[in-house]
Amino acid sequence: MAESLPPVDPIEPPCESPEEPAPTDFRRNIWLLFIILAVIGIAWLVAVTWERLDPSLLPPQAAPAPSPQKTPENRQPRRAEPVEVSRVIGSERESILAAPAVLLRPSRVPYRLQRLFDVTDKAGGFSIGELFRIPDAWLDHHPSLVLADGAPPGYVPLAGLSAPGPEDRLIVLQTPEATRAYPVALVSDFLVRDSVDGRSCTISWSVLSQTASCLVADGDCAGVQWGDTGLIYRGDVVLYDRQTGSLWDSFSGRALTGPHAGASAPRHTVSVWPWEAGKAAFPDARVPDLEPGQDVPDEQKAKVHAIMRDYLASDVPPIELRHFRASETPLPPKAFVLGIAVGDEARAYPLAALAAAGSEVLTDSIAGHEFRIHVTSPQTAHVAPEVPGVIPTVRLWYAWKEACPHTSLYELPSAPELPS
Repeated sequence: MAESLPPVDPIEPPCESPEEPAPTDFRRNIWLLFIILAVIGIAWLVAVTWERLDPSLLPPQAAPAPSPQKTPENRQPRRAEPVEVSRVIGSERESILAAPAVLLRPSRVPYRLQRLFDVTDKAGGFSIGELFRIPDAWLDHHPSLVLADGAPPGYVPLAGLSAPGPEDRLIVLQTPEATRAYPVALVSDFLVRDSVDGRSCTISWSVLSQTASCLVADGDCAGVQWGDTGLIYRGDVVLYDRQTGSLWDSFSGRALTGPHAGASAPRHTVSVWPWEAGKAAFPDARVPDLEPGQDVPDEQKAKVHAIMRDYLASDVPPIELRHFRASETPLPPKAFVLGIAVGDEARAYPLAALAAAGSEVLTDSIAGHEFRIHVTSPQTAHVAPEVPGVIPTVRLWYAWKEACPHTSLYELPSAPELPS
């Protein structure tokens, strides 16, 4: 009888992991999109980092041939189509450009100005990177107001006029033969060209830096007629001459670009006064007698005053600053200072601090010249005596610091300690 074999255990198949389901099209697309975005992000990061590296750290490579469209000589701002209009002041008809000299995009940010363009002045050897667009609220392009000396409507005595408002100020231009006073509200709306002592003077008001300037068409600049571009440079109005289209800095009087690049126009000292104080100091000053409709409307004056109150109350500078550092100065950026520069030495005097300390009159020496400073309000001051080539200027602290980076700040003498 055959032996029965023991039962054989069934052989179990080897342990196998369950088969993973194939990825769906949706999951595959998500992974593909993620990889593409990661590659783009890495490429952008490498490009930005490489661009910011010091050129000395980059491997040497052959310089590419300059493109004729991108060389500084060929990089020209776009010009707006000029619109011919006329404004009759006195007996003189002046034809002006009603459009800005440079066509730009409007700015939508109230106190931050857009960068315009960056050009390089080869002759002067400095880079112009501070050209910006003035927002529409600042009346970005001002027509020229031409005053014909001796012609109707002529001028009226300042002594017979009352201040339009408590915030109104006067720009005073004084020469040995004449004294002229221009309301700041007028120069804020017009670029004033006047004839004083037989010389053509262009008076401008830079709203952002609160600075009055006067360029004289004399010497090498004889016959030059300036207009307002609607641009600013370091917070100051940029002018252009109608003969060549060169751009000029109204504060320094220097031509920034164009055929006149590097040239300097003669400047005349002007001072800013509270209306009543200026009226008391210069009772014989003459004020332009504008025809009806030529003066600034009261509604516009009120709007400008409201804008200025908000602007001055804010500590946000209106432009990108290169030299001003808030942490390095006790003054806020929009504090009014009187700036005096003699050669390479410059000094700023904080007007509000001097007025609060009762230092309405002080004497100081700069580069061997002694000046007597009269503080007439927290926003105005004037200096005596006049020194040839020295133009004392009242402006906001940030704007003075940008124009004179190595300036010093006048320190008020500390009060003596009282005996205990």
